[in-house]
Amino acid sequence: MGKILTAFIIGILLLLLQGCNFNTLSAGSYPFAQKYEFNYPEIELIEAIRQFKKENPQYNVLDSSYLKDGQNDHWYDIYFFYPEEKEKLNTWTRAVNDSVTNFAFVAVYDGLRSNKWKEINHEFSRKENEKHKRKFEERIVKKVLEICQRSR
Repeated sequence: MGKILTAFIIGILLLLLQGCNFNTLSAGSYPFAQKYEFNYPEIELIEAIRQFKKENPQYNVLDSSYLKDGQNDHWYDIYFFYPEEKEKLNTWTRAVNDSVTNFAFVAVYDGLRSNKWKEINHEFSRKENEKHKRKFEERIVKKVLEICQRSR
């Protein structure tokens, strides 16, 4: 009977751990942020993001006086808006060194459903999390990278 109970508990633990994404975990203020590494200095990446927002104004957060892009402690905060879904995104950049910068996807705010920020890689189901990351990569990351490459 003890072996069956032990096997059952191990099976439950393995199922629970399957939903964790340990590749994205890191220490610090944003342990669950999904990081994308760009081989560009931070200032070039920030300029590319500004250009992206200029070319795609629908992704700008317009209705908020407190969600402003800018330097905040160690990060350069950047906010985006998905007009179709009425979702706001919290992201940031941070230099790794003089030629490499992390662009991190931190959280999604869906005022229509939850009325709170939900951390990526932490507060969504595995399926929802993958959907959010894929959407962010297709709509923003890919296009920002194209702008970076165009500017060189």
